Amino acid sequence: MGYGGNSTAYAGTSDPLPTPRLSLNQVAQDWMQGGVQIYDMPTNVNDMRYHVMVPVEELWQYCSRVNRGDGNTFDAGYTRFIRDGARLPVYLAVGQNGRVKITGNEDLVWFAKRAGLEELPVFISYQKQV
Repeated sequence: MGYGGNSTAYAGTSDPLPTPRLSLNQVAQDWMQGGVQIYDMPTNVNDMRYHVMVPVEELWQYCSRVNRGDGNTFDAGYTRFIRDGARLPVYLAVGQNGRVKITGNEDLVWFAKRAGLEELPVFISYQKQV
């Protein structure tokens, strides 16, 4: 029998096994209730340090309702994003007061949403209050 009970695993046709990941709400609850910093060691990949990949849909709820830049700036940034991808992580503050807020690179979430990208790298900072 193959890995995960799939007898075809050795033929290269096994089902994908996604890496488990806590929701941002669960991260905030663990920090708020027990002082637990789930993601405390950033990964260093291609000279970019981040804690975890987070679905764009989950990040979208923490974005401003209106993009702060003008249309030309947005279009130029989006073109760079399509060409180069996310070169930096989205910075996210998680407070012991239970709040979560994007504190940097929010434009990446806007670009990823427009492009249909599923995940973005996120760097989490734990704070007393957000």
